[in-house]
Amino acid sequence: DKTGCSWAQIGSNYPAPADSTSWASSATDSPADGVYWYGIHVLDKANNQGTESSPIKVTVDKIKPTSTIYRFDGSSWIQDAGSSWQKTNFIRRSYDSDSGTGLDKCYYYVYDNVAGASYSGTLQRTCSALLYDISVTVGASAYCRNQAENGCSLYVYSVDKAGNQSDYGVAVYNIDYTAPTVGQTSPITALEGVAQTYSATVSDNLKLNYCWLYVDGASKGSMAISPSPCQNGASCTASMSYTFASGGIHSMYARCADQYDTQTASYLNFTSGSSVNVNVTADKLPVITSGPSYTTSPCASPTTQTGCNVNFTVSATDSDGDPLTYSWIFGDGGSSNLQNPSYHYATATTYAVIITVSDNRGGATSSGVTLLVTAPTLLVALSANPSTWVDSLSGVDLTATTSGTMSGTINYKFDCKNDGGWELQINNTTTNPYTAVDLCNYASIGNYVAKVFIERGDGNAQATTGISVVSNQPPVCQISVSKNGTVDQWIDINVSGSSDPEGSLASVNFSSDNILNGSPNGTWDPLGPYSWTVSSGNWSALNKTMKWSFASAGSYETWAQLTDNVGLTNSCYATTTITSCLPGNTKNCTSSQGCNHTLTCQAAGTWPACPTDQCAPGTNQSCGTNGTQVCTPSCSWGICAEQGNCAGTPPPSCPTCYQPVCVASAWQCQPAEAQTDSGDCRECDGNGNSVYLCAEICVADTCTSCSIYDGGCGYGGCGVSEKPSWSYSGGICQYACQYNVSCEGEIPPPPPTCQRGYPTVTLNPSSQAGTAGQQLLFTVYVINTDSSNLCGDSTFSLAKSCPSGWPGCSLDLSSLTISPNQSKSTILRVTSPSPPYTKGNYNVSVTATNSSVPQYFRTGFAIYQVTNNPPQASASCYPQGCSQTAGSCSGYTWTSFCLKNNSTDPDDTSDIKNSIWTITGQMEDTSNCLAVSGNPVCNWTLPSNFTAGNYSAQLYVEDKTGASDTVYKSFSILQDIIAEFDCSLNSEGPWQECETLKASEGEIVYFRDKSTPSDGGSPIVSRSWTFEDGTPAASVLQYPSSSFQKIDQGSGRATLMVTDSNGRSDTTLHQVWVTIPLPEWQEIPPL
Repeated sequence: DKTGCSWAQIGSNYPAPADSTSWASSATDSPADGVYWYGIHVLDKANNQGTESSPIKVTVDKIKPTSTIYRFDGSSWIQDAGSSWQKTNFIRRSYDSDSGTGLDKCYYYVYDNVAGASYSGTLQRTCSALLYDISVTVGASAYCRNQAENGCSLYVYSVDKAGNQSDYGVAVYNIDYTAPTVGQTSPITALEGVAQTYSATVSDNLKLNYCWLYVDGASKGSMAISPSPCQNGASCTASMSYTFASGGIHSMYARCADQYDTQTASYLNFTSGSSVNVNVTADKLPVITSGPSYTTSPCASPTTQTGCNVNFTVSATDSDGDPLTYSWIFGDGGSSNLQNPSYHYATATTYAVIITVSDNRGGATSSGVTLLVTAPTLLVALSANPSTWVDSLSGVDLTATTSGTMSGTINYKFDCKNDGGWELQINNTTTNPYTAVDLCNYASIGNYVAKVFIERGDGNAQATTGISVVSNQPPVCQISVSKNGTVDQWIDINVSGSSDPEGSLASVNFSSDNILNGSPNGTWDPLGPYSWTVSSGNWSALNKTMKWSFASAGSYETWAQLTDNVGLTNSCYATTTITSCLPGNTKNCTSSQGCNHTLTCQAAGTWPACPTDQCAPGTNQSCGTNGTQVCTPSCSWGICAEQGNCAGTPPPSCPTCYQPVCVASAWQCQPAEAQTDSGDCRECDGNGNSVYLCAEICVADTCTSCSIYDGGCGYGGCGVSEKPSWSYSGGICQYACQYNVSCEGEIPPPPPTCQRGYPTVTLNPSSQAGTAGQQLLFTVYVINTDSSNLCGDSTFSLAKSCPSGWPGCSLDLSSLTISPNQSKSTILRVTSPSPPYTKGNYNVSVTATNSSVPQYFRTGFAIYQVTNNPPQASASCYPQGCSQTAGSCSGYTWTSFCLKNNSTDPDDTSDIKNSIWTITGQMEDTSNCLAVSGNPVCNWTLPSNFTAGNYSAQLYVEDKTGASDTVYKSFSILQDIIAEFDCSLNSEGPWQECETLKASEGEIVYFRDKSTPSDGGSPIVSRSWTFEDGTPAASVLQYPSSSFQKIDQGSGRATLMVTDSNGRSDTTLHQVWVTIPLPEWQEIPPL
């Protein structure tokens, strides 16, 4: 605008040619860069200045413009450093600038470096600041034709209005538009869980750099390429080792890429080989055949003692023949991979030990065992032998007995007087108990304390015992005798209260004095003494009761004399009054007429005289005109009757159990009526035989005569120096074996007759515990105690008895035939009522009755102890939550997989006190039902933080009595399907999170599905895309695209729902940032 200009003349004046209308001068000016105005002043010869010409604006520009190549990095245009890989036509832009006169023209050309020529020629372009797209074509007939690293270059330059040309902007590109070739993978068979190498033949025209192995549609990792580098079309091999986690048919293919472009962070050319189906043989899980179990060494039970090891064992097989590995979890944080490890516990408590046996193919089986570890105990007891003596004591043995759970060799130290002087030390011995023989001597009277100190394992213990040396005192005599008795009755004489204060008793003597005239003499009279000698001073083992009988009535002193081990004696006595009988007792007598009667002892203790009967059986007398009468067997006269043809002939004397009967004109002896008393516990059988009654009714018999063998009822087990003392009660003859000196050698041998005995009935075991509803077996032993083979075999009928209402009570045999003095057995089967049933002791019995003589019967008893039924642990899998339906023990993480506690208690489920879940695997969890929920029978629900994998659950259930049960459950948490995708403004990437992507209205946005199928659910079988305010608005492709309009806040939302071959589905949503372009401003040069 010429404002502020200062004018300066250039050079000299220039004369103008005369009358010329125009001319040129050679005036020159070389100013610095800038804008200048030039004008001409015309003067005539008189120096009159003419009108000044219009100035000319001249811009001086000697600075070159600049042209630089730019690329789009996904969010903005940045300077292109080149070296990127290109496989298709691509766009670049130039940033042109000039600080001087301004740009005039801009150009570009593409140069094929391999061919050494430009197939594009120099092309003019619009000069711009990143507004003009330069399209570079790639292909066999394109600008970039030859494939090579650094195969093609793009050149840009510009010229300003002053004619200055810029330096070249250049970017060199790697060209590769041919994809690799990829063959099928092999082999096509595999074993579940076994690693195997899979390979495919591959090649590339330039260089192959990357291959991946895809199984069931998902990439499993990079494959190794050999040889490396694989280039120039050579045949190569891509291989990778892979392990199938499940059996069945699985798809597999290899996918390869030749180059990786670092600028776009994407691979160039991809090729996927044809998919093949791999037949995978399923793995069979290992089977635990024995264990887990444990022993301990060297300790007897698990303790925390140093060196006390718990030795675990387990055996397992695998039907596939796979090698097995073992994983122990010891419950205190410790673990081992040995099959049969040894482990030491440092803390006393209860541990749940779990063993997991795995094959080399991913199969695993778990089991467990519970053990109680206690703190070791060590106890010792000390005894002395002898521990008491008189005057002095030498050669005392000290015996130490060690007990408790502490193990190892023992160190003993013995101190006779507890004064710190150890008389004996024994180290590292296994002897227990240990006796220090003749160790201690005590020379004087006094009380001494002996001590033992032991060491074993980690512990020690000590004990003492007292030893007394006293002055000798005579024995203390105490006697106890019944104050009343009868003639020939056994009297018990008891001296159990006697003792020796400081020693031991050696012998006991007995004597009895008849008190003449009722005055005791109060002295020991050794008349006919009987003595016992205490064997080895063992007074406690001595029978301290003597049986004695008195032959005549009177008052007696019964004496005992005791002698101790050093010869001192002492005696004592008690007074007993003997009468002929005890008031109220009865006995039988025979009258002078020959009939039996029962006598009752009078209040004075004497027997009344035997009654006199009317007549002797069988005799007769005249009734005058009424004939005669015959004396009956009961010693009374019969009715008067005419004598008939036997008149004048006296009746004969008939044998026992026969009676005279007049038949025609002669007397005959005919059998007496059955049950006619034949004396001495006998009766007639109606056939003329006199048989023993024994325990049957014996009304008028004495049953006491020693000289008449045994009262007719047999010895019944009494010894040869004893006799049966008979008594009569309730019409039954009873006896007790008593010692009788007077009968020694006088008892005649028994007559040859059947000697019946009561059977012996025993149930074994005599007490047995069982739970409600359980059947228990008792062996019933029956002994035939008949003492003579004359009795022959006897058949015993058996009758059982069980509590009322019990469902099972039966005998295998209802009768047993047994020879005398022999036994046989059968089984009693008893079933208690089903739970719940009251716990306690219940009697069961079997009665054996001699079928020939039913009065001979006995009953055997046993106890059925109804005890607590332990709880029954049970768990089942609910893949979609415990409120749903039970199913497979495999579930997905999102479905709230649940283990349901189905434990019961046969007695009553309310008896269950607590349940404890212990979960082991990729993650671990412990849940104490009572502590966590207050419910002793709670379920376990999968925590939200648990990852997919194989797990083992242990459920421990305990009832209120401490009884318990444990069950193990293996389950698998499967990886669920995950829907995911990312976004790009270029079909080949780079890819980024959609929320960080900015796209202008109408700009194409590309989407890439990155979803992961569920375990075993490959491939993804369906996709459903929706694009809010997008065109298109929906798609089912794996890699779709859409362009968006900015309508509202929801514009740009993309939703993907995927479904895999398992039928599992998932949905995810991301939103692209859709923008409205701002107005573009362009500089317009001045007119």
